[in-house]
Amino acid sequence: MKFILKKLEIQGYKPFDKKQTFCFPENSGFYFVSGKNYVNPELEGNCAEKSSLWSALCWVFFERTTRNVRARNVKNWHGSEKCRVDCEFDLDEDSYHLMRTWSPNQLKISKNTQDQEDITQDELESLIRMNMNLFLHSVLVSQFRPMFFDLKPEERTKLFSDLLKLQDWIELSDKTKNKVKDLQESIHSLELKRGSIQGEIKGLESQNYTELEKKWEENFREEKLALKKNISEFQENLKESKKEEEILLGDKESLEEESKPLKKKHDSIQKNLDLLIDDKTNLILNSRSQQKHIQDLESQKKRFLSFRKGDKKRCSRCNQIISEDHIKDEVRDIDISLNASIREKESVDKNLSTLEKTEKRLRKKLSSVNTRIQDVKNDLEENFSSLQVIRFRKESITGDLDRVERKLNKLKEEVNPYKKKKQEIKVKISEFQEKIEDFKVQIKSLEQSIRDTEFWIKGFKRVRLFLIEEALHELTIEVNSYLDQLGLSDWSIEFTIDAPNKSGGVSKGFMVLIKSPSNEEAVPWESWSGGESQRLRLAGTFGLSNLMLSRIGIEPNIEIYDEPSTWMSEKGIENLINLLKDRSRSEKKQIWLTDHRNLDSYGGFDGIVTVEKYSNGSVIRQ
Repeated sequence: MKFILKKLEIQGYKPFDKKQTFCFPENSGFYFVSGKNYVNPELEGNCAEKSSLWSALCWVFFERTTRNVRARNVKNWHGSEKCRVDCEFDLDEDSYHLMRTWSPNQLKISKNTQDQEDITQDELESLIRMNMNLFLHSVLVSQFRPMFFDLKPEERTKLFSDLLKLQDWIELSDKTKNKVKDLQESIHSLELKRGSIQGEIKGLESQNYTELEKKWEENFREEKLALKKNISEFQENLKESKKEEEILLGDKESLEEESKPLKKKHDSIQKNLDLLIDDKTNLILNSRSQQKHIQDLESQKKRFLSFRKGDKKRCSRCNQIISEDHIKDEVRDIDISLNASIREKESVDKNLSTLEKTEKRLRKKLSSVNTRIQDVKNDLEENFSSLQVIRFRKESITGDLDRVERKLNKLKEEVNPYKKKKQEIKVKISEFQEKIEDFKVQIKSLEQSIRDTEFWIKGFKRVRLFLIEEALHELTIEVNSYLDQLGLSDWSIEFTIDAPNKSGGVSKGFMVLIKSPSNEEAVPWESWSGGESQRLRLAGTFGLSNLMLSRIGIEPNIEIYDEPSTWMSEKGIENLINLLKDRSRSEKKQIWLTDHRNLDSYGGFDGIVTVEKYSNGSVIRQ
């Protein structure tokens, strides 16, 4: 994956207060970063904060500077600008814009033309395939960080292990060892289960259900006979109840048949009685009317007879002056009407008397019929009650019969549980025996798995050792290829891990051994000092960088070397410059060299950037 740095914008960060923009060239080449200290001119290029340019690059990607500084310590001490660093870069065909700020702490990224989104540090390192340690040993070689050879043996081992992910193989070996333990525990568990099941088989074989089976059969027969006897009794009682019901139904039918003509007779008598009462009522009214008419006539007669001579009153009937003759005539007429009314009333009273006698006779007859009807009704009610009792008893007997029959049917379906238990025990023992055989197969399979897995406990370690040897061979070739260019002809470097020492012991960790024209046997790198040690450092750094980048599969467009000429002579510096220049051409990269010396006189730079330090902050000049 190509990793192309394009632009760096720095604001409010360490010496850079105002926003500074640093554009990486589009072409590969050899570039120089120098410094001018206008605050302390006598220092020339020293303390001009050149390294802060690369420190900002490290901070934007990894939240720490090359000196492991973070948080508030990266903020410009005197300025008021917000602490912020932006970096534009490409990964293959995709363009990214990364932004990190302090107070507030933010890390955002945008891809191509998309909006910025939050991104975690782990996600960012996964995206660029590098953590800070790999970055500082492959892209940015800082003056404030030890080079590969400067690390302690155990630190070199860790860096190498992180690069090759060697710990993964140790973890796989440990996991395999744990798996063997798990398999052994599984075997132990299966053996315990097998022993437990064998104990259960013995327990089942010791159980005897023969006597209990016989006892159950006897109880079953007795209960069956008792239920059949109950059924026979209920059926007999039900039969008798049905006969009683049939008799009562016959009586009911006879009473209902008898009640029909009685009802008709009652209705006929009642009808005649009603007509007679109507006639009687009319006669009574007629009699009362005749009585009133007689009284009226007698009153008129009495009034006429009470008239005296000489009274000149007018007749209320004819409005004539009442005379004696008139009185006689009127009295005569009244007597005629009176006699007729008396005769009429006597005839009515006679008929009324006849009707009353007839009414008495009809009422007596009706009473007799009603008495019989009530008797029949009472008999029917008594019949109904008896039927209800009989039917309730039938239902009760039927319910009991049904219950007993169901109980008998259920009893018939029952299976001797002890017989069943004996069969179940037989089946259970058979199942247990099958399980024991299955356990044997599983244990045998697990034992084979243990043998297969145990191979990989050492197998993964052998793979790890092979990878180490392969990587060491590759690193040896890479590092030694730079020795001649650094002025170390006839020198060679060897690498070992856990190598034997002269005392007969083993030196733990990643060891760097040097052979030179002045020593026959390889000696530890730490034995060298001065310019030679610096050249050896650089050779190790170049070789490790190539190995790292090829292993992690990333091709950055730059390499940065911050103050690498320490301890070097003029000739050594010249060799270093020529080497870096050749490396930029062969690797087609931008090689950036930062140094406090004025190296312009050496020539060969494709571009020079100057960091100028003023009292109000540093400025980048491109």
